[in-house]
Amino acid sequence: MENASFGVALRNLRRERGLSLASLSALTHYSKGYLSRIETGERPPTPLVARRCDEVLRAEGALAGLVPARHRHHGRFLRPAQLPAAPRAFAGRSAALAEIEDAQLGHQVVIVSGPAGVGKTATALHWSHRAARRFPDGCLFVDLRGFDPTGTPAEPADVLARFLHDLGCSPASIPAGLEPRSVLLRTLLDGRRTLIVVDNAATSGQVRPLIPGSAGCRLVVTSRSRLSGLVARDGAARVVLAPLPEHEALDQLGRAIGGRRVVEEPKAAAEIARRCGYLPLALRIAAERAQARPSLRLTTLAAELAATRGMLDLLATTEDEATTLRSVFSWSYRTLDPDTARMFRLLGLHRGGELGVPAAAALAGIGHRHARRLLDALAAVHLLEETGGARYRFHDLVRLYAADCAEADESPEDRSAAVRRLVTWYLHAAAGGRPAASAGCDDAPGWSDAECGRPAAAHDDLDDLDQALGCCEQALAILRRVGDRAAECACPNHPDGN
Repeated sequence: MENASFGVALRNLRRERGLSLASLSALTHYSKGYLSRIETGERPPTPLVARRCDEVLRAEGALAGLVPARHRHHGRFLRPAQLPAAPRAFAGRSAALAEIEDAQLGHQVVIVSGPAGVGKTATALHWSHRAARRFPDGCLFVDLRGFDPTGTPAEPADVLARFLHDLGCSPASIPAGLEPRSVLLRTLLDGRRTLIVVDNAATSGQVRPLIPGSAGCRLVVTSRSRLSGLVARDGAARVVLAPLPEHEALDQLGRAIGGRRVVEEPKAAAEIARRCGYLPLALRIAAERAQARPSLRLTTLAAELAATRGMLDLLATTEDEATTLRSVFSWSYRTLDPDTARMFRLLGLHRGGELGVPAAAALAGIGHRHARRLLDALAAVHLLEETGGARYRFHDLVRLYAADCAEADESPEDRSAAVRRLVTWYLHAAAGGRPAASAGCDDAPGWSDAECGRPAAAHDDLDDLDQALGCCEQALAILRRVGDRAAECACPNHPDGN
């Protein structure tokens, strides 16, 4: 009866204002079917629906007063507005924003994933601010601290308690335990249109209890991890951010330091963007250096960035350690288990572009299957990129960080031994005509263990001499780069023979 009384009052007020159900739906952002079921008494009204209808119908709280008491027992329902400020210097990402928009049309959960410094949070917040008007019941925001200098990820139960409080629940009405709190959140959001933005998640398990049940709600989560569990089990969509295209990187640089400086020194600006690896965070840090020194020519800054050994130190701010590239990369590195962390460090010794599983296995002195698992684990948190065909590569700045970690955490003897194993593997690959640049293929298990002892066997699966020579050229190009590292490590058998 109580539901019916509210529904009759809503229908009468709507008709008095000359509105159809479709018009009321458009004004309140609640679906026509949902409002129809409220009018017929099939669905109970929530306090937020009543308040929104009061506002649209100018009913001065008459409808809110008709909400049955049992639907108000959790306290005064609030409309949260928790989104942090939209990033001011945000530029580009039009394709990613369109992808998020398309994804949320058919998925309740959208993951924005990518490497450190690529702008996941900024992109998610930019989209969320643009979409906020479509969520009349408010926006919730939380940083789960999954990759964080404190090393203490937020507990889902604690996050739920905060959300429930922010939605108007009194402390006494918030139940103990993860599952009861998750159920209560879904109950409170039933029939509502609320946006939940979850930043910096480490695992799917951190996020899953926060997923609302209402079809009108959306949850956008950012993470350096792929959060594959949310995709496989919860039907989430994933949007992966890559470094910016050059023109968008230059646009961001121009917004930060002034477009005139970019126009006056276009080649230097392009070189700065390239040296920053087109990462938004690196670009912002470089821009801060240019802003702090107005007389500094971009050509000079580009030359400073070209000094590779000190680039991570150069791309740092002096007063906020948390915004240095080295610190941001370290938050991902510290989540790795010991074997994966060692693989990450040793990969920093490899100066080639891509590498395959056998080369990585030789570098680490482990079997192929173990190497593949470690490489996949690094790719899962975007410290490494899989390019296809069991091939992997670093972002340039991540490679520098990995090399720093190797220098800090691996002994000179261990570094030398790793490079010696890698050089030996490439020498055998080149001598045998084996494509070192493609030796990570599925048809090459056991190459470094079995074929290095008899390199001529590699000819068996090459079609002709031209293919073999091409493969040798690829291997030798890598050997030239690896040879530099071998010389540094005092390898007696490096390719130059010195």
